[in-house]
Amino acid sequence: MSRVALAGLALLAFATAAPVAGYTTERPKPNSYTIIDRQGFDGPTPAITYRLPRGWKARGNIRWHKPCSFQKLYVTLFRATSPDGKRGLRLSPGFVFSMMGADPPGVDPLVDNMVATTLRQQRAANAKSNCFTELGGDMNRLAQRLVVARRATGARLVSITHDREHAQQMKDNMGGDSTVHPNDRFDVEAAVVRVAYDSASGPVEEDVALQVISQRVYLPGVNGVATWMDTVSVFPLVRFWAPLGELDRNKPLLSKILASGKEHEHWASEIKKLRAKYAEASAEEAKERTKQWEERQRRSSEDNKKFIDAVIWGQALKLLGAPEEG
Repeated sequence: MSRVALAGLALLAFATAAPVAGYTTERPKPNSYTIIDRQGFDGPTPAITYRLPRGWKARGNIRWHKPCSFQKLYVTLFRATSPDGKRGLRLSPGFVFSMMGADPPGVDPLVDNMVATTLRQQRAANAKSNCFTELGGDMNRLAQRLVVARRATGARLVSITHDREHAQQMKDNMGGDSTVHPNDRFDVEAAVVRVAYDSASGPVEEDVALQVISQRVYLPGVNGVATWMDTVSVFPLVRFWAPLGELDRNKPLLSKILASGKEHEHWASEIKKLRAKYAEASAEEAKERTKQWEERQRRSSEDNKKFIDAVIWGQALKLLGAPEEG
């Protein structure tokens, strides 16, 4: 891969829905585009400004609390295109795939019924959203599901370029492996997916950055039957496209546009305050969940002890030939 392509890969892999280069309080210039947040605060608030080449068009939005977009607070939607519409970039929400099952299946009808009911409820709740009640699969399946299948008829997968160094950095930043059960799984992947397809303006090639967290958690069950939950979370997507054969030489320009995004000072300050409140609330919620779990464990232990004591006492009475008390 060329040095230009590698530079584009690095930027794509590190890019998320948030901009990267500080704050601005400047008024928008003719060759810039400002995303206005119309939902988050008291009134329309300038949020992020991108610098554009002259003649380029853009549109964008801040979407708050979009389910399964991978961003807890908001996701940045942004699209910029050249005057002829043949090259451009786009930021769009992420996705979450989730699935559960029994291990082993078909042993306990109660567990199997619970799993089937939960999945049915999830599918109904997740209809027409970025949540999928199905297995996410590997990077190749995600590329087919989230990229190829969403392009024009006849779109084909050209390549998947993995960035294992960045994936490891992401994993380290998350605290490393978080598995508990021997069969638990935690993995992080980062790759650039290249696809090609025909559009109204001619053949196109496109790169899409996929950053993925995969987890499988096992929950202890009864009678030797456990349940597992499989979750694949896909970061907000970053897309670059250009006419076939021209994407690599257009990447520096597209990368420059993406990197130019600057948050406005007032909006960024409000976001920071809100994140702090959410972090505090999440910490309190985690403490409460732990407290409730410990209480349930204590009660379960007491109930089990009473049950065992009752059984033992009953057996002792039978051995002694004494009548059991009703």
